[in-house]
Amino acid sequence: RIGVGLNVNNETEQEEYPAVSLKRLIGRQVPRREILIAFLNRFEQRLVNFKPQTVIDEWKANNATIGRHVRVATVKKTIEGIAIDIDSHGGLIVEMADGRHETALHGDCFHH
Repeated sequence: RIGVGLNVNNETEQEEYPAVSLKRLIGRQVPRREILIAFLNRFEQRLVNFKPQTVIDEWKANNATIGRHVRVATVKKTIEGIAIDIDSHGGLIVEMADGRHETALHGDCFHH
């Protein structure tokens, strides 16, 4: 499962983990319905020719996380270390300080 979050018209005043919204970037309200329609149309196009390994390969080629120090927080636990890979299920493989590998399948991922 992959979750997608997009800050559209909300205010993002977090000091610890700064975020940005489309409204803040372009300086005006953005019609959420148009964004949702465009997203769903493109998503549907991708589903027609869905090949899981292609998605993983593209994700690896275009991500900004592998090789970085990360903290992945879920409701139940937090893992912290170096993001080293993405597995065949889309899980982020994190190398912990003690050398162990943990895989995060969900959570909020923060770069440090």
